[in-house]
Amino acid sequence: MNKFISHTIFFLLGITIIFSINWSINYLIITKSDIPIKKSKILIIGDSHPSRGVNPEILENAINVCQSAEPYIITFWKLKKIITKAQPEKVIIGFSPHNISNFNDFKFNNERWQLEMFKRSYLIEEFRSINKIKIDFKQYYIFLFKQLCLFPKQNHIYYIGDHEKSDYSNLSGSQKTINKHYYFNNQKPEISETSISYLDSIINLCIKRQITPILINTPLHISYKEKIPSIIQERYNKEILRFRNQGVKIYTDSITIYKKENFYNSDHLNNSGAKIFSKKLNQAIQK
Repeated sequence: MNKFISHTIFFLLGITIIFSINWSINYLIITKSDIPIKKSKILIIGDSHPSRGVNPEILENAINVCQSAEPYIITFWKLKKIITKAQPEKVIIGFSPHNISNFNDFKFNNERWQLEMFKRSYLIEEFRSINKIKIDFKQYYIFLFKQLCLFPKQNHIYYIGDHEKSDYSNLSGSQKTINKHYYFNNQKPEISETSISYLDSIINLCIKRQITPILINTPLHISYKEKIPSIIQERYNKEILRFRNQGVKIYTDSITIYKKENFYNSDHLNNSGAKIFSKKLNQAIQK
């Protein structure tokens, strides 16, 4: 029995040492890592809508760091982290009705999204400052252990996205997307006050740094747009008016100039649509 206990102690000690070494290596890699972005006049932030809808190659000296399904909480943390290095003159922020829907409040505690959100945000997170939404801290700490202690990893920066390109077009799934954005888990549509608050924080950070914030709504196909719940659309319209009254620049585009082949799906543009939108956006923000 004593021999078994001693072997167990030595085994656990060895495992602990290995975990500690891996953690130390990963910590060193993190501290030495450089954010992979360049100084640019225009910074494009948000989720998959501006990721697919805004081509930075068409705008003057722009970079697109958007990521699919990104809530404003992560967008704000990301902007705080990269703003000094990017030094933009203008920040383009995706702003569509789904961005203020409460399905965003589930992204840190639902199996569908939480691990991906933890992966993107563990270097920039400020979870303790969030008090209105639930964070699955048990799964978060399990994720951190796996990410930092099991193996050394050469890259830990997962929060920088890019412009997603595709010539694909299929408009058949609008109801499925509507259900995801506004009726998640079969709940009734509700407003995410947390998302609105973090959008305010993004805009205020830009203004504080003397950077021009520009809100954009990339075109939505009518098959999606007409199904947006009225409670969401009405609040969205109120927020648009509030931002306009504050002097925030807002750019939207008529969907009538877009053909169905310009859409990736019912709520995203594809390459051809992004080209049209980006050219018009570029002209608008130069005024």
